[in-house]
Amino acid sequence: MLKEYSNKRSSIFFQITLHLVVWAAFVSFPILLLPAESLNWDSLLLRHWIPLIFSALLFYVNYLYLINAFLFKSRILLFLIINVAIIILLLFGFEWIKDFFSQHPFNSSSHKPFKTFFYFRIFISYLLPVGVSVAIKSTQRFLNSEIERKNSENEALKSELNYLHYQIQPHFFFNSLNTIYALITEAPERAQKALHQLSKLMRYVLYETSENRVSLSQEIAFIQNYIQLMQERQGHIIKISADFPSNIEEIQIAPLLFIPLVENAFKHSVSSETDTFIDLKLALSNGELIFTISNSNNPKDVEDKSGSGIGIINLQKRLDNLYPQQNSLTIESKAGIYNSVLKIKL
Repeated sequence: MLKEYSNKRSSIFFQITLHLVVWAAFVSFPILLLPAESLNWDSLLLRHWIPLIFSALLFYVNYLYLINAFLFKSRILLFLIINVAIIILLLFGFEWIKDFFSQHPFNSSSHKPFKTFFYFRIFISYLLPVGVSVAIKSTQRFLNSEIERKNSENEALKSELNYLHYQIQPHFFFNSLNTIYALITEAPERAQKALHQLSKLMRYVLYETSENRVSLSQEIAFIQNYIQLMQERQGHIIKISADFPSNIEEIQIAPLLFIPLVENAFKHSVSSETDTFIDLKLALSNGELIFTISNSNNPKDVEDKSGSGIGIINLQKRLDNLYPQQNSLTIESKAGIYNSVLKIKL
């Protein structure tokens, strides 16, 4: 909040400074461009500075009030009438100032035949600050609306990502509990060990993954711990091979991107009747992360409720939100082998 307030103050200060510089430039032009012997201060005041002051007055009346109060509220006719009335008042004010400077050559008779044309020209010239104020205000309005739209989209995206992230946690926890439940009656000591392993996994899920990014090494350690947990129940019937890079750069990635695929591999590979295997490989190549899983395809029984399939669906949604146009997820079953390949451009 303090940072937003500071940014807002800086923006206001910049705008005020910019306006002052622009108007100072307009005021200084005649002095800078004309030779000193040609300067006539009365003429300069009457022909340049007074119209400039009136133009500035017309600009800021529109910029600060009329455009928001009338034009942007679709009260266009009233907006035009008020501006015409203001311009007429400024013309009368200019006439009064001219009378005050009656000794100036500007009021000589040589100008009288062209008086009507002269005021018409001034009237048209006063439309310029009105147009400029409308253009600036409309541009600001458009940019602000675009910023608000982007912020709304970002907030919606953030909310969706949080929703998907927190869906993964109970899904992962549910599947892990099923593993431990199966061990309770078969091997209570292994169930106790598996429960301890699960507590370490959940500590990572609940605390470390609250950040938008985690280190790749943390994700690898998490996968390895999960494999150890699953081996407590199924390791004796599944041949598991894991190939992870040993010396890895501190690459930052979104958390919990790989676990749905690992869960899926264990879900599809389990079988007490045929040989089963899971091969995992993580590689980095030319700025691209490639995570590959191949496993035996043994579809689970209908009565098996160890997963509802939401893990892969959520994973694809998260990838599309976090790495738009930078991810590729391919899952296919072929010749009794289930292959999953995830590619992410870092």
